[in-house]
Amino acid sequence: MSFELRQMPTRLPTLLLLFVVACGADPRSEDEAPDTTTEMPPATAAEAGDAAVVDAAPSFDAQPPVREASAPVIDCSNDGKSCDDGVYCNGVERCEPGTLASDARGCVRGDVVACATGETCSEQRRACSPCSDTALDDADGDGHEAASCGGDDCRDDEASTYPGAPELCNGRDDDCDGAIDGDTASLACMQAAPASSTSVCASGSCQITCSNPDADLIAGACVPHDDCAGVTACGPGSCVDGVRSYTCSCPTGYAGSTACADVDECAGTNDCDSSPAACVNDPGSYHCACPATHRGDGKGVHGCMRKATAISAGVGSTCALLSEGKVKCWGNNAFGKLGVSGQALGSAAGQMGDALPYVPLRAPAVSVAVGTDLSCAVLADGAAKCWGYNGYGTCGGDPAVDGLSMFDAPLPAGRTARALASGSGYGYAQLDDGSLGRWGMAFTSYALAPNARVKAFDRSPLYDAYHVCALLENGVISCWPGYTYYGDTFGYGTLGPNYDDALPPQSRPVIAFGGGHLALQIATGNQHSCALLDHTAIKCWGRNDFGQLGPGDTDHRGDEPGEMGD
Repeated sequence: MSFELRQMPTRLPTLLLLFVVACGADPRSEDEAPDTTTEMPPATAAEAGDAAVVDAAPSFDAQPPVREASAPVIDCSNDGKSCDDGVYCNGVERCEPGTLASDARGCVRGDVVACATGETCSEQRRACSPCSDTALDDADGDGHEAASCGGDDCRDDEASTYPGAPELCNGRDDDCDGAIDGDTASLACMQAAPASSTSVCASGSCQITCSNPDADLIAGACVPHDDCAGVTACGPGSCVDGVRSYTCSCPTGYAGSTACADVDECAGTNDCDSSPAACVNDPGSYHCACPATHRGDGKGVHGCMRKATAISAGVGSTCALLSEGKVKCWGNNAFGKLGVSGQALGSAAGQMGDALPYVPLRAPAVSVAVGTDLSCAVLADGAAKCWGYNGYGTCGGDPAVDGLSMFDAPLPAGRTARALASGSGYGYAQLDDGSLGRWGMAFTSYALAPNARVKAFDRSPLYDAYHVCALLENGVISCWPGYTYYGDTFGYGTLGPNYDDALPPQSRPVIAFGGGHLALQIATGNQHSCALLDHTAIKCWGRNDFGQLGPGDTDHRGDEPGEMGD
């Protein structure tokens, strides 16, 4: 039962008191007392209202009623009524008769409910609450009352969250349906996704996936991924962009998929002449290198050919001095002048190149000379070695034995050879002291001019070696016959106009060129000779029946006075 307590009019207790005093106490017991109820005059409307309230609930403002001492005490402890006035916010009323704070029935007011800051006591909720009892509790202004105040807004601090709101992908329940990132969240993600991509809502955010697996999401757009950016491993090749990877396109000579590495062509099969060429690996390529003693690019079967540093041709045969000091000869092999036994070499396939044998010299050669029927070489130790026809001891050994035995030429004691020339029956040597010697029928060492040394010499190429000319270090030339009994080689002037066979070689006159000019080079023909002079002119003398001297006629030169010099 609830009561509404109101202030009772103050005059009612007074009237009751006067009424009790006037009538006096009834000496009979309560059971025997007559009915003393007195009918009260009609009260005013206000007084009637107040009386009704008194019947409904006790008033804590009224004065306690005056009763006889012998009358039983009627209070909250035995009248069967509660002290609760039905109001929550003024606290819970207690029944404490006889206390100073109690009213006529012994009821004591309750303690007013104390609420926390920001809350008020609500009679509707019978509790402290931040909610209002009279106004709409809508803190975010979205038109929906907070769920904590009995409304349907699950987030009254967020205006975008309310029942029916669009569901976004944000990790929240935007439409208050109890589901976080509901079905429409992924739709919102797809609508906002960039071109060429898909998007789903997961973990509170839109997860965008580019349709192209080789694209990156950059600044909200799907951008093709460049796998070659910053790649340098391809080196001389080019980088080929792939799907989250790259490959190298390597040029010839390089190999690899993610890097172009130089291929060592020398480690496998190559076209270098295996003997004696060497394969040298280069970046992206290779080359074949011949040794210093050979020439060529080193490729193929004969990629490296031995270098010839000197060559000499005689009658029917030729010899070459190779860079390593070895000698090879080919052509007519009469008397063994090729240095090997057997027939001619070079006239059939397969006889040249590597198949051509070396002359079996005991030491490297430094020069070679081929004559009519013999060949000679100066060795590195200064010896003169000859092979071929030895009928006059031309090779330096027993005249009965041809030169396959490789005789040493009989040089003067203590002398070494610097250059050789061979004829038929004679061999010639330029010696280390500047003299010129010959051997064969007889050995003679010539000092051709006082204090003069031989710089170079040449002999005519025919079998008879008609004449020999020597270029001295002082630039003059002296000539003499190959066979002394030929004298002036049939009078063609080959030895010069003043040649006198009776004079010893060192006393015979030199060839005069006129103008004080000196010779730089000498060359002898069959019965004529030519010299290259220091002013680049060429002068020739001797036999001229075919115009071999070059003057535009067929007159011999040097066979008569006045034809030499200027």
